[in-house]
Amino acid sequence: MSSYWADDEIEEVRIAAAHLLTEPEPKIELRYLVRILESDVTEAGLWVEDSLLGETGIPWVDFRHRDIVGPKEHFERLAKIILERLRAGRDRIRRIGRAQFEAAYQHFAALPATARLTRTSEIIACVVNKTPVADLKSDVALLKEELARITIPEETIALRAHCLEETGRGTGSCDRNWTKAVDELRDVYADEFLRKLIAK
Repeated sequence: MSSYWADDEIEEVRIAAAHLLTEPEPKIELRYLVRILESDVTEAGLWVEDSLLGETGIPWVDFRHRDIVGPKEHFERLAKIILERLRAGRDRIRRIGRAQFEAAYQHFAALPATARLTRTSEIIACVVNKTPVADLKSDVALLKEELARITIPEETIALRAHCLEETGRGTGSCDRNWTKAVDELRDVYADEFLRKLIAK
């Protein structure tokens, strides 16, 4: 099950808005999301994997993508756990309307291309102006140029740099490990993004 890690309510809205952009013809309308805590996942006997990136074209969102995995019957247990939390009065359902989506898209549109690819900005314009996304043409050369300069979330870089050192692939220098981690993460993100784009 595909999900995203969010730290607060504003991130929830922005992630939901970004994820909407991955639909073939995204449309702003009332949506609901379910809040799932890591403790719910553990209690249900499931686990979280972060091996696959999102494909929104907004790097900090895409690096927050998580897959919840495990046997089918454990997902049924997860649904029961969340329902029990709801009945107990916990706030596990989030309603996101047009105003929240529009505010999120205004935020994304104002970001530089290092934080939001130009293609993503073009898709946002289609969604806001209600024009077909299918009519967009991909500028692969521009995409490659922007992907080489994207901003990677610091927590993601820190984890990769730590893993490099722990697995014996480090450089012996914190600064060089950081740079190596950034380069590797940019390469992975670019490869995945371009591969998925071409496959569409």
